[in-house]
Amino acid sequence: AARGWRLLSLTADGGVKVYDIAERALALSCSLAPLVARAGGAPVSARLSDAGLPLAILADGTAAAFDPALDAWLRVADGSFPGSGLAPARGGAPPAGELACLLAGAPAAASADAGLAALTSSRGAGRETRADAETRAAAALALRAGAEWRDATLTCVRLLTDDADEGRLRELLGELLGPVRLDGSSGGGDDPTADAPASWAPAVGGVARRAVLKEALVEASRNRAVQRLVAEFGELLAAAG
Repeated sequence: AARGWRLLSLTADGGVKVYDIAERALALSCSLAPLVARAGGAPVSARLSDAGLPLAILADGTAAAFDPALDAWLRVADGSFPGSGLAPARGGAPPAGELACLLAGAPAAASADAGLAALTSSRGAGRETRADAETRAAAALALRAGAEWRDATLTCVRLLTDDADEGRLRELLGELLGPVRLDGSSGGGDDPTADAPASWAPAVGGVARRAVLKEALVEASRNRAVQRLVAEFGELLAAAG
C-alpha cells in the first residue's frame, strides 16, 4: 500500500515495514503477529492510514493503528459501546472521515439479549455515551485525524458540561491548553499546567489544540456550575498568547 511518498510492505510472516521513498529510508518497522494472535489466526489486511501510519483491519471489522511512540498497536474501532448515543446508524448516509469509516465497518452493536437491558436507564446510557466519546477522541488522536479529533473532543466537553463533572473537565481543558509559563516562571507553584507532559504537541492533524480550547470554553460556559473553571482557563489561554 502506498500513500504520498510512503510505501507499506507486508511480508509473509506478518512483518510490516514503512518506507519513506522521498528520503530513501525506513520510516518504521513492526509486526502484525500480536493482532493475528488476538484474532485467533484470522486473516487481517494492512494499509497506510491517511496520516501514513500502519492500519490493520481484522476479519471482524475491528481496526487497529500502530503508534510508533508507544511501539504498540492501538485499537481504534470496534463494537465496544452498543448502548452509546453516538453509535453510527447502519444503512444511513455514507460516513465522512477516516475514523467514521472504520467505525461504520466495525462489528455491529450487540443484540438485545447481550446485556443491553442494563443500559436502558438514562444514567447508564449517559455513561456509555461518555465512554464512547472519550474513546473516539483517543482513536482520532492515534490516527492523527484532526477534524474528527476536534469533533470528538468537543462532544466530550459537551457531555462533561452537562454532567457538571468539573474534575474530568479540568483534565481535558488542561490537555488542550498545554504548558503555560506564568509571569515568566518555569512552572510549578499554583500553575495548573505545571504537570503538562513535555511531549505536548500544539496541534493534532493540523488542528490547533488551543483553537479547540476556545470552542470548548464557549461550550462549557452553558453550565453555571463550572463558570469558575471557564474563567480560570480563559485567563490562562489569554496568558498563553
